Amino acid sequence: MLRDRAREFGLCDEWYKGWDKDSTRQELIEKYLRGIDFCIEHDYPRVEFIKAQFPRQLLERNGIFADCEVDGDNIGTCVLLGSAHGVLRYHGFCSCSVYVVHKGCVDIQATDGARVFVEVYGESVVMVSADDTSRVFVYQHGGNVKVDGNVTIRDKR
Repeated sequence: MLRDRAREFGLCDEWYKGWDKDSTRQELIEKYLRGIDFCIEHDYPRVEFIKAQFPRQLLERNGIFADCEVDGDNIGTCVLLGSAHGVLRYHGFCSCSVYVVHKGCVDIQATDGARVFVEVYGESVVMVSADDTSRVFVYQHGGNVKVDGNVTIRDKR
């Protein structure tokens, strides 16, 4: 069902043919993260579907938070969906990507040489702070962004 729906949204032949119809939930999450730009562009799958079909623990182990609170340190690729909210801390020369979609609200703190790339969509509210040794790049497709410190905003609206 997911595969066919993605095709309706214009999923390319390479991804369509490489998608096993019997994929596990973990494999589907890995596909979602690899194709995150496509998924966000088409709001696919919907957050309600994700919450209904994927156990919360499995989602959170993979850095996906849907309509819940997040409080994390150095989460690699992190996706906040729906009304997910909380605090993300990055430190110790880590490098990661954060996607805040729909109506998320998050405070992102970067210290001790961290490099963070943040994509902001919808009606999200994102507060970002970075010390002198860290660097945060925010790609603002929507939402409201407040910054403090070594942060660069790139307007993509």
